[in-house]
Amino acid sequence: MNQIFAGCVGVLFAFVLWALGKKTQGSLESQKNFLQRGVEERSLIIESRIKNKLTSHPKHSNTYIPPKTKQEKIILKKKLFKLMSKGPEERLIAINEAQKWGNAVVLPLLIRGLKDFDSRVVIASAAGLKKIKNAKLNNYRTMRPPRNVFLMR
Repeated sequence: MNQIFAGCVGVLFAFVLWALGKKTQGSLESQKNFLQRGVEERSLIIESRIKNKLTSHPKHSNTYIPPKTKQEKIILKKKLFKLMSKGPEERLIAINEAQKWGNAVVLPLLIRGLKDFDSRVVIASAAGLKKIKNAKLNNYRTMRPPRNVFLMR
């Protein structure tokens, strides 16, 4: 008797789950329209950024002033990490600013940029890592002699 009751409950439960299952999501054409609107909005944003870059004064774009205080460094780091969580253009801007800063604080950001799917971001982050690596190697060589200096005598 219990087996029949359990079987009936199982069939009833399966029917309820089937009835409450996934409903259809509209037509394929409405999804295409939605995607097309997103592409159009993105192209308008990119065009406006290109116009802003062309109209910006070239004297201000070449000068970079690194942050001086600890608070400015924290704010810049947070800003760069927020930019990295956005689109490819913003990630490229964040990587370029991190490359200009050249501080070891942005190493995780540059390493994350190496794994990006946009090739411009990968190239910029590799250049930034190379810049930081060369700066560290030069500082290391001037700081102290090698560890095996006793073996060389």
